[in-house]
Amino acid sequence: MSVCPRISSSFYRPFDIVERLFDDTFVPGILDGDVFSPPVYHRRYFTAPENRIASIVGRPLSDEVTCTSDKFALNLDVRNFKPEEISVKTTENGVEIQAKHEEKSDEHGYVLREFTRRYALPEDVDPTTVTCNMSPRGLLTLQAPRKKAIKESQDKVVPIAVEHVKKDAVTEE
Repeated sequence: MSVCPRISSSFYRPFDIVERLFDDTFVPGILDGDVFSPPVYHRRYFTAPENRIASIVGRPLSDEVTCTSDKFALNLDVRNFKPEEISVKTTENGVEIQAKHEEKSDEHGYVLREFTRRYALPEDVDPTTVTCNMSPRGLLTLQAPRKKAIKESQDKVVPIAVEHVKKDAVTEE
């Protein structure tokens, strides 16, 4: 038996209420690590608050940019907006996503939401090839193929021509 009793995770529950005040239903995206980070002693098991809260609400709290060798992809949670309230524009070297809806009445009063996000595209992505889809759950997905890298040195196999000389022709001379 231990001298110190085990402290259960329910000990920290009052601090979770403070974090939930800043959930996306109140202020979208405030807990994505840019503005608010609770002190270390509030964190359960010393994990990042984004990971804990994402597991509570069952979805990621911030956007996700993926850049692989064959494509550029961007996933953004826009579940508070209708497709007609969102605009996606491409520029020479980037993508701009804007969303805005007018004041709406909810259980707490009136809500007006608006955001603008700008992302730089990799140099080998053509902005005219960007495609955009929105899932029924409110996940906006942008994708664009990457141009195939041109090899600096293109290897070429050169066949070796071998001439066979008859022994009789060599000995006669």
